[in-house]
Amino acid sequence: MNQVTKSILNADRVTYDVLHATPAALAKGELGTRNLRTQYQQVELQLLRLRQIVQLLSLGQTAWVRRSILNRRPRKQKLSRTL
Repeated sequence: MNQVTKSILNADRVTYDVLHATPAALAKGELGTRNLRTQYQQVELQLLRLRQIVQLLSLGQTAWVRRSILNRRPRKQKLSRTL
């Protein structure tokens, strides 16, 4: 009976040692998760802004190319009317 009691007390002590740090570890993990979510939201906003900038640059490039093409075409001369 004495040996069984010692085994139970030892198991209790080991279990306590393992589980005692659990709340602090969970709190630390929760804080890390919260920080990662905040950073992820900031990265998403930066990505959205970057996409908008790229779209504007693409639009500007398209307009520039079209204007360049139009400028290369020979212009029709206006006929002057003389009376």
